[in-house]
Amino acid sequence: MQKFLNKEIKNGEKIKSKDAYSVEDIMKKFPVSLDVAKEMYENNYPKEIFRNLLLSEIEGYPEELIRSINKRFLYMSYQENEDTEYVVTETENISRQVVWFENECVRRCRNDLENTPLIKEIIVLKCRSNLMTGILEQIIDRGVDVDGKHYIFFTSSTSQMKNAEITLLEESYWEKNKDALMCGLSEEVINESGGINMGKFFAAKALSISNSVKYDTGIDIDEVLIVPDFETMVTGMVNYLDVNTLDIEQKKMVIPIQHMDGAGIFIPGTFPCSCQIRGGWIKGAIFPFDFHRFIRKYRHKISDKHLTDAWGNPVTIEEFLNAKLILTDSQLKMRKYYKSMDEYRQHFRNTNQSITINNYSHSPKKDS
Repeated sequence: MQKFLNKEIKNGEKIKSKDAYSVEDIMKKFPVSLDVAKEMYENNYPKEIFRNLLLSEIEGYPEELIRSINKRFLYMSYQENEDTEYVVTETENISRQVVWFENECVRRCRNDLENTPLIKEIIVLKCRSNLMTGILEQIIDRGVDVDGKHYIFFTSSTSQMKNAEITLLEESYWEKNKDALMCGLSEEVINESGGINMGKFFAAKALSISNSVKYDTGIDIDEVLIVPDFETMVTGMVNYLDVNTLDIEQKKMVIPIQHMDGAGIFIPGTFPCSCQIRGGWIKGAIFPFDFHRFIRKYRHKISDKHLTDAWGNPVTIEEFLNAKLILTDSQLKMRKYYKSMDEYRQHFRNTNQSITINNYSHSPKKDS
């Protein structure tokens, strides 16, 4: 067909308008037949009109149908002459593969990641063209079929949203692992507890596709405490922005300051150094601090009456002395959807979660 098209063009077909596609352009850029492409060409469709027509056809894709990605984008086939017979061999199209990093989703695909296996349970889909926005919405809503398997929308991280990317999971993989990837929660439970902003929900789900590696700390979830964020009221001069008038006024105000927003502490030796962690909706930095020694030193000044966890339930001094890691409320992104620390711990254990390392403290470079 392409040879025939090239021959026609060489025989004198001209672009009637600089704003119109040639037959060849139409065939290359859009999934239309030769007859449709020639009809568009003959009628001298300007690009903008043709673009709108194409968008209309994309958005009118039947609701009962699911789009599929052509197999030729995933595999390359070639023929070999073997004993007077042509044998067609398929190989994976490596140009369609991306190098990903280890994370929670990947670990639940394979037990052995040493040989860098091809993970077919996860697809990263890019859709940067505005023309394809309608297709992207359909895939988010209905999923997509790829090589005989159905994939559904999982999430889109903040960085993915900026690049018009989404993460899809094979449906059977999601059904098998959804309890673990949601750490025991479900959309029904979340909605019953007041719901959540979709952007925040996607960001929280994306924690399971962010870079992380397992590290054997020997720490048990019962040795982890989630406490309220440490906040004090500070008086000072500030530039106050009126959100209604957008006027900025410098004045003295009393404002709340969170001293440990997104930061926790661990008993020295539990982790190798200060690091970023992930696991079971957890995100944030942790730093070594011997709070056992601190508590013992000032125990005569501490009262159990003033100690609570992030849910407002009382915590004893002995529980702090048994803990190896203290996290703040802001570090457990879906904390409000669990009824208590005990419920969270139960789901954490039941879904085989672990606290993993996302990044670690780097030593400053020495001056040469």
